[in-house]
Amino acid sequence: GRSARLGSLRCVDLTVTTSAQAELIQLICAEQEELYYHIESSYGDMAAIPVLGTAIVNAPYWLHRMYMSIDYPVDNFVVFNNNGRDQITDKVDAIKKLSNPHVGKVHVTHMPSNIGCGGAWNLIIQCFMRAPWWLISNHDVMYEPGFLKEMAETMEDPEVGTAHGSGGGWDVFALKDWMVQKYGVFDPNLYPAYVED
Repeated sequence: GRSARLGSLRCVDLTVTTSAQAELIQLICAEQEELYYHIESSYGDMAAIPVLGTAIVNAPYWLHRMYMSIDYPVDNFVVFNNNGRDQITDKVDAIKKLSNPHVGKVHVTHMPSNIGCGGAWNLIIQCFMRAPWWLISNHDVMYEPGFLKEMAETMEDPEVGTAHGSGGGWDVFALKDWMVQKYGVFDPNLYPAYVED
């Protein structure tokens, strides 16, 4: 089974940003800022995953496979394309044409350069700041049937701050809003990837 565990994140409080960083965040998030606030799930009594986000640098096939493996309601599916060289732009955009009845809205943002894994994770959080929790995933995973439902049920426990798949890795993890409020977001200085968790 999947394990949920409370734990701390190696992160820093980035409430102080440069004006350029603040402007970039506002620009990227302008379209999404109001989306979560009034969103109501249309999935009956099932509590939808508020935000499922990922970052990608290459191999968009795996992104499509991940998207199609979603078998539980997701209000917002978010992709940050970190490629920055226009090599996969069209293929990443194609995700918006795929049909998955479990996904409410799809949001794709193409970054001008690779801002790193931690930077992309932070944007997923910052663009949906009113979400009670976020599910963040590597783009090359495929969800086993029932996994997302189990994650959503686990995150209903107010004592759970983070939840991981079996093994406790960071390839798929859920993060509560109070964890971010207490510990801050991920350190983008750990670039481009690894150890930011």
